[in-house]
Amino acid sequence: MRKLFRNIACTLTFAMALTPAHAQKSLSELRDVCPAGKSIKVTESLLIQGVVVSDFRSPNMELNPNSSFNDATAYIQQTDGSIGVRLTFTEPAENRLCRYDKIVLDLAGCSITHDKKPDRISISGLSYHNVVSVAAGSPADIPVKSKHISELKDSDIYTYVTLADAEMAFKNGGYTDIYEPYMQYQESI
Repeated sequence: MRKLFRNIACTLTFAMALTPAHAQKSLSELRDVCPAGKSIKVTESLLIQGVVVSDFRSPNMELNPNSSFNDATAYIQQTDGSIGVRLTFTEPAENRLCRYDKIVLDLAGCSITHDKKPDRISISGLSYHNVVSVAAGSPADIPVKSKHISELKDSDIYTYVTLADAEMAFKNGGYTDIYEPYMQYQESI
């Protein structure tokens, strides 16, 4: 399926090269395209590019994974990591973007929503027809951002950020699959 998806994307890239130049915007310029608190429908070709920081296989993509799971959602960020955007595909089968993929999307026919609080951008109504190109990437394609919780801003939403000096409590226990008080103390050997 992934090979088929990439072949379709390559065919679309070739077809796009034969058409006149299209408007290309950076992810941060989408704030100018759609004012805060508004939602617009894109009628003309509008190209954006970014790096995928999510994976369609992850059950922690949207809403509460214990009650529902939406694998039609993906997150991309600008190559410098300054801003991220949420993508919502029309069907889960349409979303086959893997982490670190470098993508170019044509937003024609999609909706852009720019929320005020928090200041974030979402794009909905995507299908595989909107994917112009996909190139496999690597972890080196995502800049390393480490911030303390007090330093987080709205522009960090949907981007890859490592939390520095953070501890989190888990309501239902830690990551271990044993009840730790039952473990006997054992010195390092």
